[in-house]
Amino acid sequence: MGDTYWTGSSKLAYLINSTRLFAVKLGVLTAIVILFGVWVNYATTATRSEVSAATAASAAVLVVDVGRG
Repeated sequence: MGDTYWTGSSKLAYLINSTRLFAVKLGVLTAIVILFGVWVNYATTATRSEVSAATAASAAVLVVDVGRG
């Protein structure tokens, strides 16, 4: 499941690089990060701090993917 998330979100991050609207990029990335945090919270037995750390790491990877594009 995790591999699917990274592959799908990286592809989505690549696709949104084609748009020039910063608000669209920010909105899509925010939605991905929120969905990832919700998924980690409900699909695992992680504590709040672990969910926060995983979500922050996920956000950092996505920001690098978009910034690289």
